[in-house]
Amino acid sequence: MRKNLLSVILLISISSFATDISLNWVSPLLSSSASGKPQTQIYSVQSNAQGDAFVLGNYGSVASSDETTFLGAVFTGAEYGSGTSCNNNLVFAKTDKQGKLLWAVHSNEGYFKEGVFCPTSDGGAVLAVKFRLTQKNLVKGQESPYMTLVDAAGNTHSLTATYDGTNFSHIVLVSVDANGLVSRIEPLWTSHAVPPSNTGNKPSEDVASVSAVTIDDEGNVYFAGQHTMDIALGTDTLRARPCTGWTGDVQV
Repeated sequence: MRKNLLSVILLISISSFATDISLNWVSPLLSSSASGKPQTQIYSVQSNAQGDAFVLGNYGSVASSDETTFLGAVFTGAEYGSGTSCNNNLVFAKTDKQGKLLWAVHSNEGYFKEGVFCPTSDGGAVLAVKFRLTQKNLVKGQESPYMTLVDAAGNTHSLTATYDGTNFSHIVLVSVDANGLVSRIEPLWTSHAVPPSNTGNKPSEDVASVSAVTIDDEGNVYFAGQHTMDIALGTDTLRARPCTGWTGDVQV
């Protein structure tokens, strides 16, 4: 059964000394109904010390011309390709206390699977996101972007992979500055010697995840998650240690 999902972000002021609750502003995340798949989702809303709100979500697209509106802005996504589903695209936005959009980052290539973020003291944010190739790029031997981010200035930031028959998921750390510019993207290397999944002989396409990310006052980034194969960032490698009888399920 298909579900049409509508995500709405609400910012509510609650006084400690009164029972009244006031609704300050509301903005729906509206995906294109022209595609017949207006699927959207908001993952997380956080605020910084200045009271600005940060929102991470996704929206569906079938064609690259499909338009999604959010906070007064219009976003497009990736063409899905053959099939009956749609492509999930990332949207990450910052607003002021009144709900005015200050800037937004979105993706227009790659299939966005999940993500977490943490606002930074300078007004930006750090994100840990997971992407894979979208359906239209599943051509064996072809190199295609598994993630293309468009920042607030319209600059694009891409990472590519060559499809070898397994649509592998990739984790990427992303830094966004106070002006909504992507200042750094750092992919997390994961071993491509993927094990069979517990559903049969098909290789597992998803062998790592990130469940939390944060940053300290000195700019050091910390993240936590799970992995079933070796992962590395820079020169540091975390080795996976399978247990006897392991079926390929994700373990901490």
